[in-house]
Amino acid sequence: MLIDKEFIEAFVKKGDVFVISHGTRIDSEDCVALLPSGHLLLHLTKDTYEQLGLEGKPSIYGGKRPGKYVVEIDLTQPYFTPLKKNYQRVKRCLEENFPLCFSFLVMWIPKDSSVCSSSIAVYFEKKGFDYKQLNLKQTWKTHKNIEVPVIDSCQTETQEECCGVTDLYEWLGYISCNCNIPGGSEEYLSSYVCPAPASTHAQCVCYRIEGMLSTTTILTVLQGIREHIKSCSVPWAALTAHGFADSPVSWQRREHGFQASGENLFTFVVFQNDDYWLFSAVDAADICP
Repeated sequence: MLIDKEFIEAFVKKGDVFVISHGTRIDSEDCVALLPSGHLLLHLTKDTYEQLGLEGKPSIYGGKRPGKYVVEIDLTQPYFTPLKKNYQRVKRCLEENFPLCFSFLVMWIPKDSSVCSSSIAVYFEKKGFDYKQLNLKQTWKTHKNIEVPVIDSCQTETQEECCGVTDLYEWLGYISCNCNIPGGSEEYLSSYVCPAPASTHAQCVCYRIEGMLSTTTILTVLQGIREHIKSCSVPWAALTAHGFADSPVSWQRREHGFQASGENLFTFVVFQNDDYWLFSAVDAADICP
């Protein structure tokens, strides 16, 4: 279905399509993703790869005896049309040699703002597929009278007058996990203390959105944060985005693996003067951007 000419012309070439297999484990199961660039990625076990019959490459996580293989198909190439041999071979291999069913998370951002993004759901329904609209889960936590590290955009190392990037990043994780902070849960005890120097603020808000977000949405939120800290005289704010732990790719279309914990995230710390710090975390075997 993802390689049907109708789907490619209507959605892949007329917007950004985000598709990822749901409930699949990247290290040990078959996984599929379709990127906004139009690249269809099949991250396959050895048995599935050998049965499929399409050319790919060993996973970087396989070592000397690969257990996973990656097949990449560019749906936007001129030669990938129903009358071309390449298309016909891919279609035949997928239909005859790839008898697997997946649940997918799907998002489409049309280039034409007058077109509704839900058109892709209508398309799937007409093709006989079941679908369910998933709403974003939004939660927030307000911390009262909280100690916050003092930081300076020009000082990345801990100094007498300000904290460095490492101390700040640890503190951000501490806050986002709602650890044992004043006014927080009493069930979890922690010896962690806010790094010095610190200042006490009346409140600090941790706002969380869970679901499938487009890059456009993340950039919009980031711009909103920039405007907010300038209008409200807030010294700085942070935005963290987590990728799916079992995604076949992470940074710059590079291969991603889960291994121990599947890290795949970045954090922007933005300041009033438009300076920023960028943290990124990937799996131990991933290629860092």
